[in-house]
Order: sequence, then structure tokens, then C-alpha cells
Amino acid sequence: MYVELKNLMQRAALLCRGDVILPEHLPSKISLSMFQQAVSVGSTGATSLEELERQTILATLRKFNYNRTETARALGISRRTLVYKLQKMRELGYQVDPPGDYTAQPRVADSL
Repeated sequence: MYVELKNLMQRAALLCRGDVILPEHLPSKISLSMFQQAVSVGSTGATSLEELERQTILATLRKFNYNRTETARALGISRRTLVYKLQKMRELGYQVDPPGDYTAQPRVADSL
């Protein structure tokens, strides 16, 4: 039950537009008692909403072997939104591409 609630809360964090998760960001099947029980059990270790979002996106990206379409679908966001968020993370120095993938870096012309 904790894992299910954790996943629901992570999705709600991605869907909300601010720092507060409102009831409309939660699926109807979630109840207050489930929420209170999960909060008492522990947290993800995230220090902010942005960090929770980043952890969720990166974990999901790895789960789907860096397939952006599948990752976006699992997160319930558009592929365009995911790509935008990944670009921002890349600029901050986070590893958002598969290990050994050099396509995200500019190529140097071999013209000597």
C-alpha cells in the first residue's frame, strides 16, 4: 500500500502547478487514511517539490531504459513536457541520457 501511495503522490507532484498538492491532483481512489498512514511511515528523502519531481523523472527514465515516450506515458505527462524538463535537468548537470550516449553533446567536425 505504501508503494502505491508513494507512486500516486509522485504523480500528483508532477501534475500540480505550485508547491502544494491539492485534492484535485489526487486520484479519487486515494483516501485520507491512506495518506496519513504513508506520511507516518516515511518519506522519499526529497527536500523540495523540485527534487521529488527530479527523482521521479530520473527513476522512471531509467526504468524505461531512457525511452522518453514510455517515460512520459508512465508519468502521465506529454513527451514535449518531459523533454523540456530533461533539458533543464541536463543544464543543471544531471545525467538524463543513457550512459555512453554522446548524441546530446555537440560534435566536433573532422576537418583537419
